[in-house]
Amino acid sequence: MSAVYPTSGEQREYVDPTPMPAHIPKVAELGTSSAPLKSAAFFIGAYCKDYNEDFVLCKAEDRNPEHCLKEGRRVTRCATDLITKMRENCLQQFETHWNCLEKNNQARHADPCKTRDD
Repeated sequence: MSAVYPTSGEQREYVDPTPMPAHIPKVAELGTSSAPLKSAAFFIGAYCKDYNEDFVLCKAEDRNPEHCLKEGRRVTRCATDLITKMRENCLQQFETHWNCLEKNNQARHADPCKTRDD
């Protein structure tokens, strides 16, 4: 059974319940939703291959999340760099593809957004 609880009406700033330790350098988020990431996934995989492999090897070495933060930050920076380059060089095609994915609920099988060169 669910219940509805009244709110106090006051707005508070969000405070992360599990903040990163102060000694860990901050890395900006990619700032994209899942559709642009799915659209760019193939390119991110190729462009960031070395960083991704380092991260996977690190995770296999030690499952402690803090152990691989440096490698994780490198993957994020690489993906950010690629997304920025895609926006600078092929924004129209990139937006067209990820908007199509968004409208088609990010279809997992036959990509309805794939262009065919005939």
